[in-house]
Amino acid sequence: SALKTDLQKIRTQIEVYRSQHNDQLPVFSGEASGDFARRMTSQTDRDGYAGSDYGPYLNKIPKNPNNGKNTVRIDGSPAGANSDGWRIDTYSGIFQADDSAESALF
Repeated sequence: SALKTDLQKIRTQIEVYRSQHNDQLPVFSGEASGDFARRMTSQTDRDGYAGSDYGPYLNKIPKNPNNGKNTVRIDGSPAGANSDGWRIDTYSGIFQADDSAESALF
C-alpha cells in the first residue's frame, strides 16, 4: 500500500507540474534522474528552469518501499528492471515503480 500511495502522490504532482508548464513533463528524453528530481523538488519558471513561479511539487523523491531506491530512470528498459526506484517514460508520460514487473503494473 505504501507503493500505491507514493505512486499516486508523485503522479498527481507530475500532473500539477504539467498543468503549470505548458503540458511538459518535468524531464525530457536524454536527461538524467537529477533533472527530474530538481524540477520536482525546487521552484521553477514556466519553462522548467530555476525560478520562483512554480513548485516545489515534492519535498524529495521518495524511496520506492520495495527496493529502497529513490532514483528515477528516464526511458530505457521497461519498468521492472530494478535498476532504480522509479521509471518515467518521456513519450507516454507514464510514471511507474521500477522494482519488479508486478509493481510496475500499478
